[in-house]
Amino acid sequence: MPCVTVAAPAVVDAAFAAGAKAVASSTLVPGSWLRRIARVRDGARRLVAALTYAEALETGATLAVRVGQLPAREGDAWAPLARQTAARLSLVAHMPSTLQFSAAVAGLVVDEWVEVVPSPTEVTGLAFHYDRPSAEAPQAVLLAVAPDVSPAREPQTWDLDTLTAVLLETLDLARIRAVAPDDLVGTDIDAAIEFGPEPRLERAAAGSA
Repeated sequence: MPCVTVAAPAVVDAAFAAGAKAVASSTLVPGSWLRRIARVRDGARRLVAALTYAEALETGATLAVRVGQLPAREGDAWAPLARQTAARLSLVAHMPSTLQFSAAVAGLVVDEWVEVVPSPTEVTGLAFHYDRPSAEAPQAVLLAVAPDVSPAREPQTWDLDTLTAVLLETLDLARIRAVAPDDLVGTDIDAAIEFGPEPRLERAAAGSA
């Protein structure tokens, strides 16, 4: 396997040094993270399987990995452990703890991917369709006046038949008001209007002139 030289070894060494401090409270966290990732990533799965078999055979290799991230900032938490909005390059490597990148190194890239960390807050909107409520305030009030309140009327005020007739007449008038002039073209009403009061008034005005 050919060896390569890292372009900025001091930067990479600082990244892994900061990563060691970021997981100092629990050194088992990177290994646990790698096992979870192995469930969905083929490259990570193969690495975990190889290290598990090597540990079972007592070769000295264990499922211990080092972490680092770029850019390296003192006090930053490791990206998988904390929600970070800034872009980070997270590095997870199975390598000796004493390895320094100032010398030539050789290694294998097992897996790589881009992961989008969702923002903790986001401006959004919600639109939905719903039926209008059936219980709403009245938009019109019908004031009915008794057509005949003379003393000779029996009964002298209201009866159910008169009230029903007023309501039915109101509904008929409401339907008539909803008719547009174009809807009357070709009907008997249109013919009656043609010879109605307006033409007669026009003829009368013309005769008087």
